[in-house]
Amino acid sequence: GCQRRADTPRQPRQQLPVSEEERPCPACGSSLDYCISTTGIAGPGGATDTKPVGLVWVGLATKDQVITRKFNFGDNRERNMLRTALSSLNLLRYFILTENKN
Repeated sequence: GCQRRADTPRQPRQQLPVSEEERPCPACGSSLDYCISTTGIAGPGGATDTKPVGLVWVGLATKDQVITRKFNFGDNRERNMLRTALSSLNLLRYFILTENKN
């Protein structure tokens, strides 16, 4: 289910969650058709024993569902940010291309 609305204030960056269960869901309750959210640890710091550098969750929220994907991109900060953006847009692209085929 959805956890927050698009007009809910964001948490400070250092306190953003890095897990599927706590992912942001800004499209719920809003007028948006699609909303992409990301959370993760780009590096070089910020890792823990259970959340390594490169761990990223990407979420796609629609009016009817929330889809999440977990990625582990490695320890290169710039590459992690690029792969996060590309993976987010690819998830949206794939959803749009397949949503009317079900």
